[in-house]
Amino acid sequence: MRAIVTILTILIFELANGQDCRFDFKDYHQNIDTTKRPVYFTVDSMPDLMSTGKLLRFMTEKIHSIDNNCCPIYVWYGFVIEPDSTLSNIATCPQFYFCNDSIDLVLETEYFNKKLKDKLMNCKVKPGLQNGKRVAVSTVGRIHFECR
Repeated sequence: MRAIVTILTILIFELANGQDCRFDFKDYHQNIDTTKRPVYFTVDSMPDLMSTGKLLRFMTEKIHSIDNNCCPIYVWYGFVIEPDSTLSNIATCPQFYFCNDSIDLVLETEYFNKKLKDKLMNCKVKPGLQNGKRVAVSTVGRIHFECR
């Protein structure tokens, strides 16, 4: 019963603050421009950022380096790792919980998105390989951060 009350409280909190952005990522892959190059979901050799734990470590480091006064934080993300090792089509959407009363969630979200996108734009990674050739690989997901 306690779990149900907790889930309902979180859902009400999300709806009240207009932060439910999961639906923005539903069609993420369909909105990627593939006219210049194909974009894969899985390839023979996945980009190193998508390897076990590396994305989580990268996001944890970048998110903890951004000042925030809310916790926990859920971050929905989507990006394409291009053949030239850059990231494109970067989309992020943080969901903040239990913020200080002084926090303006709209401004906090904008600030957080800008900082995280800047950090991702400057990230260089080993690209994916398909049949020995560098290719674009797309990913979408969510990372959950707790306060420590």
